[in-house]
Amino acid sequence: MAALVAPTVAATQFAFMTSVTLLCFIAGIKIGAQLPEVVNKVWHPLMTTFALVNVVFIGYGAATGQTLSALLGSYIAPGKPILAAPGNAIMYFLAPAIWSFAFGLYNRRKTLFPNWLPILGGSFWSALTGILFIAGMERLLQPVESLKLALLPRGTAALAVVQAGCIGATTSLVTAVVVITGIVGANFGQTILNSMKACPRCPRLPPPPPRPRPRLVCQSLGCRRPLLPAHLER
Repeated sequence: MAALVAPTVAATQFAFMTSVTLLCFIAGIKIGAQLPEVVNKVWHPLMTTFALVNVVFIGYGAATGQTLSALLGSYIAPGKPILAAPGNAIMYFLAPAIWSFAFGLYNRRKTLFPNWLPILGGSFWSALTGILFIAGMERLLQPVESLKLALLPRGTAALAVVQAGCIGATTSLVTAVVVITGIVGANFGQTILNSMKACPRCPRLPPPPPRPRPRLVCQSLGCRRPLLPAHLER
């Protein structure tokens, strides 16, 4: 309500756009989980989030007399502090997202160590061939310079944004390219592998089983109920 009453106040617009982004992300994931599997093969939950955010922003812009382009232009402020724009606050969590990858890798350490050579070799080869293919297509099609740089980074959005800063690419374009690539891979990667009869062992291994919950000492000894002090048993 405050964002509608005072749309020109930076604090209210910041709070509104940040909360809308987070809520639409949660709603998009929840809605995607309810859709049939056939739909999810061609419509990733992230696309639902994207659609919801744009619909809300278009409605907010119409109610406050702003265009969608103007709202999106103020969504991120490159080179400024975290609280300068909603996108800056969200981009701040990219570094912790990179660190969180370590937990998944550690959980699969028994799979990674015996297969370190194909994992590292496959990662290096895919990155090399991907960059060479993109560079060749850019030389052939001659897109604008900003798009050339945006297509070069490889990796997840968190890593690609860091690479974009190293080569001087536009962060928004790099993020869009990586997200689209990830959606295509998530939707059609498994189908492509199956159609090519490719059976890479590591990507298809099931996740490790959860560890058994520790048993209480009294349960291990065959007690029917936990042994509690007398004052607690009362």
